[in-house]
Amino acid sequence: MGGMITPSDTERLSQFGEMAKLPETSLNGYVAYVESIPAQRPERVAEAIVSLVNMPFGEKPFRTVVDFSGLKQPIEKYNKALSEVTNAIYTTNGITNLLTLNKDQDA
Repeated sequence: MGGMITPSDTERLSQFGEMAKLPETSLNGYVAYVESIPAQRPERVAEAIVSLVNMPFGEKPFRTVVDFSGLKQPIEKYNKALSEVTNAIYTTNGITNLLTLNKDQDA
């Protein structure tokens, strides 16, 4: 996370007092949290991508959750609710065909 952009106007930043340290403190807390979960590694994302690439055309899920921090089920529930809302909006507008791929169609 060392590549993060930081404010260059240090004089203005100093006017925020202790609040100026909040972004760095939050980021450090997040990094420590992620590092405390050995299974939550970037390699897991690569593995999920390989799995998706190897799935047959038209059978890939719209979203794939790659999480080992204990949030997978809540995120999947959120995605399901979002999918239902999206389907309702597309249905209302008569464009549900945009939500599916025709795997018999030539690419």
